[in-house]
Amino acid sequence: MRQLLYRVYLTGYKANLALRGRLFQIYLNRRKAHLAGADLSFLNLSRVNLSSANLREAILIRADLSGANLTNANLGGADLSGANLSDADLRGANLVGALAADEQLARAASLEGTIMPDGSVYTGR
Repeated sequence: MRQLLYRVYLTGYKANLALRGRLFQIYLNRRKAHLAGADLSFLNLSRVNLSSANLREAILIRADLSGANLTNANLGGADLSGANLSDADLRGANLVGALAADEQLARAASLEGTIMPDGSVYTGR
Protein backbone atom coordinates (compact mmCIF):
# COMPACT_ATOMS: atom_id res chain seq x y z
CA MET A 1 0.00 0.00 0.00
CA ARG A 2 2.83 2.34 0.89
CA GLN A 3 4.51 1.81 -2.49
CA LEU A 4 1.25 2.45 -4.30
CA LEU A 5 0.74 5.74 -2.46
CA TYR A 6 4.32 6.72 -3.23
CA ARG A 7 3.81 6.00 -6.95
CA VAL A 8 0.59 8.03 -6.98
CA TYR A 9 2.40 10.89 -5.24
CA LEU A 10 5.30 10.79 -7.74
CA THR A 11 2.92 10.71 -10.70
CA GLY A 12 1.09 13.77 -9.38
CA TYR A 13 4.36 15.52 -8.63
CA LYS A 14 5.70 14.90 -12.14
CA ALA A 15 2.44 16.09 -13.69
CA ASN A 16 2.60 19.25 -11.55
CA LEU A 17 6.19 19.94 -12.70
CA ALA A 18 5.24 19.42 -16.34
CA LEU A 19 2.26 21.77 -16.01
CA ARG A 20 4.36 24.42 -14.26
CA GLY A 21 7.01 24.16 -16.97
CA ARG A 22 4.41 24.57 -19.72
CA LEU A 23 2.81 27.55 -17.96
CA PHE A 24 6.28 29.14 -17.63
CA GLN A 25 6.79 28.72 -21.39
CA ILE A 26 3.43 30.37 -22.10
CA TYR A 27 4.34 33.24 -19.73
CA LEU A 28 7.67 33.78 -21.51
CA ASN A 29 6.02 33.75 -24.92
CA ARG A 30 3.71 36.60 -24.00
CA ARG A 31 6.10 39.21 -22.65
CA LYS A 32 9.62 40.58 -22.87
CA ALA A 33 11.43 38.46 -20.31
CA HIS A 34 13.68 40.06 -17.67
CA LEU A 35 15.64 37.10 -16.37
CA ALA A 36 19.08 38.61 -15.70
CA GLY A 37 21.07 36.35 -13.40
CA ALA A 38 18.31 33.71 -13.25
CA ASP A 39 19.21 30.03 -12.94
CA LEU A 40 17.40 28.36 -15.83
CA SER A 41 19.61 25.28 -15.91
CA PHE A 42 18.13 22.10 -17.39
CA LEU A 43 14.84 23.81 -18.36
CA ASN A 44 13.06 22.95 -21.59
CA LEU A 45 12.74 26.31 -23.33
CA SER A 46 12.46 24.89 -26.82
CA ARG A 47 10.53 27.04 -29.30
CA VAL A 48 10.00 29.75 -26.64
CA ASN A 49 9.93 33.39 -27.75
CA LEU A 50 12.73 35.12 -25.85
CA SER A 51 13.23 37.94 -28.35
CA SER A 52 14.71 41.05 -26.71
CA ALA A 53 14.91 39.16 -23.41
CA ASN A 54 17.38 40.28 -20.75
CA LEU A 55 19.27 37.08 -19.90
CA ARG A 56 22.48 38.83 -18.86
CA GLU A 57 24.58 36.52 -16.66
CA ALA A 58 21.77 33.95 -16.62
CA ILE A 59 22.72 30.35 -15.92
CA LEU A 60 21.45 28.21 -18.79
CA ILE A 61 23.55 25.09 -18.22
CA ARG A 62 22.18 22.22 -20.35
CA ALA A 63 18.96 24.17 -21.04
CA ASP A 64 17.06 23.16 -24.17
CA LEU A 65 16.83 26.30 -26.32
CA SER A 66 16.26 24.42 -29.58
CA GLY A 67 14.16 26.43 -31.98
CA ALA A 68 13.92 29.32 -29.50
CA ASN A 69 13.59 32.90 -30.74
CA LEU A 70 16.49 34.77 -29.13
CA THR A 71 16.64 37.67 -31.58
CA ASN A 72 18.12 40.78 -29.98
CA ALA A 73 18.37 38.98 -26.62
CA ASN A 74 21.03 40.08 -24.14
CA LEU A 75 22.97 36.95 -23.19
CA GLY A 76 26.11 38.82 -22.13
CA GLY A 77 28.03 36.82 -19.55
CA ALA A 78 25.48 34.00 -19.62
CA ASP A 79 26.60 30.42 -18.95
CA LEU A 80 25.38 28.34 -21.90
CA SER A 81 27.53 25.30 -21.08
CA GLY A 82 25.97 22.27 -22.72
CA ALA A 83 22.84 24.20 -23.77
CA ASN A 84 21.06 22.97 -26.90
CA LEU A 85 21.01 25.85 -29.40
CA SER A 86 19.93 23.77 -32.40
CA ASP A 87 17.79 25.86 -34.77
CA ALA A 88 17.72 28.78 -32.30
CA ASP A 89 17.42 32.23 -33.88
CA LEU A 90 20.19 34.37 -32.40
CA ARG A 91 20.07 37.26 -34.89
CA GLY A 92 21.27 40.46 -33.23
CA ALA A 93 21.81 38.78 -29.86
CA ASN A 94 24.54 39.99 -27.49
CA LEU A 95 26.78 37.08 -26.41
CA VAL A 96 29.75 39.12 -25.14
CA GLY A 97 31.46 37.17 -22.39
CA ALA A 98 29.00 34.27 -22.64
CA LEU A 99 30.26 30.74 -22.07
CA ALA A 100 29.30 28.95 -25.28
CA ALA A 101 31.27 26.56 -27.46
CA ASP A 102 31.69 27.21 -31.17
CA GLU A 103 30.01 23.84 -31.80
CA GLN A 104 26.89 25.01 -29.97
CA LEU A 105 26.72 28.28 -31.87
CA ALA A 106 27.24 26.49 -35.19
CA ARG A 107 23.93 24.65 -34.64
CA ALA A 108 21.92 27.89 -34.41
CA ALA A 109 19.55 28.67 -37.27
CA SER A 110 20.87 32.21 -37.65
CA LEU A 111 23.66 34.27 -36.12
CA GLU A 112 23.39 37.28 -38.44
CA GLY A 113 24.46 40.44 -36.60
CA THR A 114 25.11 38.55 -33.37
CA ILE A 115 27.81 39.97 -31.11
CA MET A 116 29.89 36.88 -30.40
CA PRO A 117 31.46 35.97 -27.01
CA ASP A 118 34.78 37.52 -28.09
CA GLY A 119 33.07 40.82 -28.99
CA SER A 120 33.22 40.41 -32.76
CA VAL A 121 30.08 40.79 -34.87
CA TYR A 122 29.03 37.76 -36.88
CA THR A 123 28.68 38.70 -40.54
CA GLY A 124 27.99 35.38 -42.25
CA ARG A 125 28.61 31.69 -42.32
